[in-house]
Amino acid sequence: MEIKFINLASEILSQYKQRAKTLFDFRAKIELQIDLKGHRLIGQCQKLAPKDYKIRLHHELIERYGEVYLHDVIPHELAHAVVMEQYPYRVLPHGKEYKATLVALEGKIIAPKNRPKYTLLPHKRRMQRFKYICRCPNRLHLLTAIRHNRIKRGTHLYTCKHCKGLLHESI
Repeated sequence: MEIKFINLASEILSQYKQRAKTLFDFRAKIELQIDLKGHRLIGQCQKLAPKDYKIRLHHELIERYGEVYLHDVIPHELAHAVVMEQYPYRVLPHGKEYKATLVALEGKIIAPKNRPKYTLLPHKRRMQRFKYICRCPNRLHLLTAIRHNRIKRGTHLYTCKHCKGLLHESI
């Protein structure tokens, strides 16, 4: 991660925190982390304690979209923190309180269709395969780590579909 994006994220957060302080008397401590991975979340706001929050940003999206991502997601997540602080009772995550707070923080209404769209690529995991043999000549069975571990623990036995013989780990 480039230092410039970390510094820029901190600077953008401090600007919006100042607006939140002016508009809502919001004085909570906010920790900024750039540690999100995966393909589900583009940003996250967590309440750690009263007046203590953590905003988590997506590493891959910062690298791909840069400043556009930071100017879009930081006020979004900060608005969640302000709403959690202002409304101690349960409100909808993107309800009317949140929307009013976000409009006030950004200083204008930005329609959802005009917001940037972010593409997160799913990360494919390749599961390790283990070689097993049966009574069939020249037949190799590749078992997943899950099945391999079940055999090792002695909880399962697997057989060949062709010869009906037990599978044994190939040496």
